[in-house]
Amino acid sequence: MMIMMMMMMMMMMMMMMMMMMIGCAAAAAAVAVVAAAVVVVVVVVVVVVVAVPVVVAMAVVVAMAGSGKAQ
Repeated sequence: MMIMMMMMMMMMMMMMMMMMMIGCAAAAAAVAVVAAAVVVVVVVVVVVVVAVPVVVAMAVVVAMAGSGKAQ
């Protein structure tokens, strides 16, 4: 009877460990997803910040060239 109890205890411990491992893995996956999302957002923001002045500069250059040709 004692052996059966010990076996049950061991099984319970193993199950708990497995659950903990799964939980840790899930938490790590969630953290990774959040980190990836943050990186994507940062990249998008940087691209927009860099692209806007470039586009404006291009438009200004085009406008200046057009006015120069007109004159």
